[in-house]
Amino acid sequence: METIIRWHGHSTFEIIVGGQNIILDPWLNDNPKSDIKVKDLKKVDLLAVSHGHVDHFGDTMEILRNTDAKLISTPVISWYVQLRGITRESGRNIALAQGGTYKDGNMRVSMVNAVHPSALFGDEWPVLKQYYPDGGAVGYVVRTPDDHSIYFAGDTDVFMDMQLIEKIYHPDVAILPIGGSFTMDVETVMLAIEMLKPKYLIPAHFNTHPGVAIDFDAFLKSMEEKYPQVKVIVTEPGEDFILEK
Repeated sequence: METIIRWHGHSTFEIIVGGQNIILDPWLNDNPKSDIKVKDLKKVDLLAVSHGHVDHFGDTMEILRNTDAKLISTPVISWYVQLRGITRESGRNIALAQGGTYKDGNMRVSMVNAVHPSALFGDEWPVLKQYYPDGGAVGYVVRTPDDHSIYFAGDTDVFMDMQLIEKIYHPDVAILPIGGSFTMDVETVMLAIEMLKPKYLIPAHFNTHPGVAIDFDAFLKSMEEKYPQVKVIVTEPGEDFILEK
């Protein structure tokens, strides 16, 4: 059973396993790098949100209202969504905390730590410029029936618990932010690679706007020099990277 990883620009990723899909940090409509808009989504089985910043929580509410998607998020974000009509009792609003795992069809989704300040930019933000505490940022590990393990870090600095993520989940793919300013940069991500030991690195959260601009060619050169055994996956938004069984 092949596993498809599709980048939709910035930190929005879609993982497809056996026809079932999960979209992580669904920022599409206002994402200048995205290849699609919410209206283009034909089907969404699962959403997973790492934290409430507008470029990660993004279009979560619109997708929930327009599809039958289930949401995986932190308890605070889950409570916000419940108050806006997508209840936990519906089975579409799943709250986890770090260490928790949700199993659905072809996927096991586990919530892990991240190190990042946060707030929830929800429905009120575009008009009222109002946001809420959101309980902090997290990451996710998605595991498939073929034992692929995909670590999606969300927004984070490097932190020592990445050693535990490697020990527990053995990620063969690491999706890591590299843009600096708000996350790891091209230097500190090297420390993350050392701890996580992935086969593949998919960079995220870079060159979307000037605040996260990097010299990507220099980054690729550093990776080749320091970790030639790790394959850096470079795709354009909308292109697929396929993990074979």
